[in-house]
Amino acid sequence: MDKKSSSLDNVVNMNDNTVGLKAGPLLTISGRIVKKNWRTILAIVLLVYLPFSLIMELSPLAGKAQDLDGMMTVVRFQGLYELLVGAFAYILLASLVRAELDGKPVDFKSLWSMHFNGKVYVRYIWTMLVSGLLSGLLFLALIVPGVIFAVYWAFAGLVSIYEDEGGMKAMQMSKAMVKGRWWKIVWICLAGAVSLILPCMVLALAMSILADHWSTNLVGDIIEEFGAAVYVIYLAVAYATLRSAVDFQNMSS
Repeated sequence: MDKKSSSLDNVVNMNDNTVGLKAGPLLTISGRIVKKNWRTILAIVLLVYLPFSLIMELSPLAGKAQDLDGMMTVVRFQGLYELLVGAFAYILLASLVRAELDGKPVDFKSLWSMHFNGKVYVRYIWTMLVSGLLSGLLFLALIVPGVIFAVYWAFAGLVSIYEDEGGMKAMQMSKAMVKGRWWKIVWICLAGAVSLILPCMVLALAMSILADHWSTNLVGDIIEEFGAAVYVIYLAVAYATLRSAVDFQNMSS
C-alpha cells in the first residue's frame, strides 16, 4: 500500500474514532482519494449522468419545466433516474472508497467486477426507497421528526452496500452509528455539502448565465454531478471512520 493509502488507514483505524470524525480531516482524506482517482470518478459520473443530462437538454423534457405539471413530470423522471440509474454511481463510488482503504485496485473494471452485483443493487434500491418514503412521510406529518430521522438514516445506503443488510435493518444500523452523534453528523453533512457541492453548483450556474446554450448547460450538469460524487466519497470516509466505533452485534435501536 502506498503512502496515501496508509494515511487513509491511520484516520480510519484510530483508537478514538470520534477524534477523526471532523469535517476538516474528512475533507482532507476524501480530497486525497479524489486526487488519486479522479479519472475513475469522472468515468463513473460520465457513464451514469451524461445520458441523463443529454435527455434533459435535448429531449422534449427540456421544455416541460415551464409550468407546474411539466415541472412535476421532470421531477418524477429525475427521481426515478436517480434511484434506478444513479444507484450504479453510488455503489461504485462507495466501493472505490472501500478498495482504496483496503489497498485494492480502484480502476473502473476492477470496481465493477469485484464489488458490483445484482444483490447489492437491489438491496441499495430497497433501502433508499424505504428510508426515503418514511422520511418523506415523517416530514410531511411533522417536519422536525422528518429531519431527525433523515439524519439518523443518513448512512443507510452505505450500510446496504458495506454490511449486506438492507431496508429497515440498514436504517436501524445507520441510526446506531449516528446515535449520540446527531449534531456532529449534521455538521459533517452540512460542511461537506457547502465545501463540495455548493461551489460546483455556483460554477454551473455562472456558466449557464454567461452562455445559455445546451452545451454549456451539459458541462455544468457534469460539474454538479462530479461535486455530488465527491460528496459521496466524503460520506463514505465518514462512515469508515465511524464504523469500528459501533458494535452492530449488540446495538440498540
